[in-house]
This record gives sequence, structure tokens and C-alpha cells, in this order.
Amino acid sequence: MKKTLLSFSAVLLVSIAHALPNVFNFEMPKIGSLLKDVKSSKNRFTDNVSQLLMQYHMSQSKGFKQDMIDQLMKTSGMRSQVNGFQWKDCGSAAGKISSLNISPDPIQFPGTITVSVGFTLNTTLDKPLAMDVQWFKKSGSSYIKIPCIGMVGSCTYNSVCSILADVQCPDPLIQHGIPCQCPFKKNTYNLPATDFEVDAAFLPEGDYHIKAIVRAEKTQAACLDLYASVAY
Repeated sequence: MKKTLLSFSAVLLVSIAHALPNVFNFEMPKIGSLLKDVKSSKNRFTDNVSQLLMQYHMSQSKGFKQDMIDQLMKTSGMRSQVNGFQWKDCGSAAGKISSLNISPDPIQFPGTITVSVGFTLNTTLDKPLAMDVQWFKKSGSSYIKIPCIGMVGSCTYNSVCSILADVQCPDPLIQHGIPCQCPFKKNTYNLPATDFEVDAAFLPEGDYHIKAIVRAEKTQAACLDLYASVAY
């Protein structure tokens, strides 16, 4: 996991579940070989992000010199915080996100993340659902797109319902009647401020821009656009 917390739920439950199967006590026992690939990609992901950023600058910038490489490597581990957590519902007819808060700001891994969200679905969303996720990391004054690495990053997930079918829904979502699997029924949903323990660091610190679009029958069903910072 989209103008609803399908946007948030799917982003959270798909992107993070792919990157970190144990976050929020997710269990994905039927994924098999895909899970092995995900675990392997998780171990490579943090190192690859900095390398990819450097490769991007080397390929795109004319006159790229060693001192520029040294400066990039020096600053790649430093956090330049954006102006707080920001988000917007970027539009669809399926529903509306009325509120979304994530703290602390910047987010800290490992640690406790507090999430609250409210959204309304005007129609039931069921398979087939697809989701396009775009991840960007701030480098200097611009944001560089993080490519899809082992199903993590700027990826397209063509079978969202199939992926979520093997995800164990966190207890707080169950308690508040928020679905983690298809169908996502027409309703109004609210998750009060709830703590989730994240016991691993899977992103380099810095500023991120993430945009997720859920498509139903090739039509945009939901969209979430957010900015957040990560610090250690």
C-alpha cells in the first residue's frame, strides 16, 4: 500500500514489507524464493543507495572531478532535514485521506514510530490492483530517484492483492478495523496515534520524497505524496 490509507497502508505494507519483512512483526511465510531475494536486497539496499547517487552524478555531471566525488561521499551520510514531515492526497475518485501524521520528525531507525491516519473510501477496491512507487533521496539541492533494487525503491507492483495476501496484519490495524488485504471496502477508517517498533535501520539518513499511486483497471484509484527525513 489510494486516496485512502490504501495509499498509506499499501505503501507501508508493500514497500516496507518488501524491504523489511520483520517490521511491525509482518510474517510472509508463503513468499518463498521472493522472500530470500528481498532479504538479500535489504542487506544491499543501504550501501547501494549512496553508490547509486554517486554513479548518477558521475554519469550526469560534466567535468566531474575527484574532489567532487570526495565531497559527495563526505556528505552522503549527513542529514539535511526538510521542513518537517509533509504529505498531500494527490487525487482520485476512490476516496480521501483526511489526516496523516508520523513522528518523530525526523524519523529514527531503529526506534518507535508513531502513526495516526484517517481516510474514507467511497468505493470498494479489489483485485486487480497495481501500485507505482517512486522514491527520491535528496542530494544537495535536488532529489535523485532511487531505482528499483530487489523490489525495493522506485518499483511497480502489478499484483498488490497477491502480495498482501501473505502479510499478517498488525494488531492495531485489526483492532480498528483497518484492512491490510483485499478487498478494501467502502468505509471511513481511523487509526489513532499508535506506536510501531522498528528494530532495524534500512534507509540511509537524509531527506526523502515518496509518491505512491494505486491503479485499478489502469485508472488512478488513489495517490499519496509525502516528504520525510530519516536520522540516526
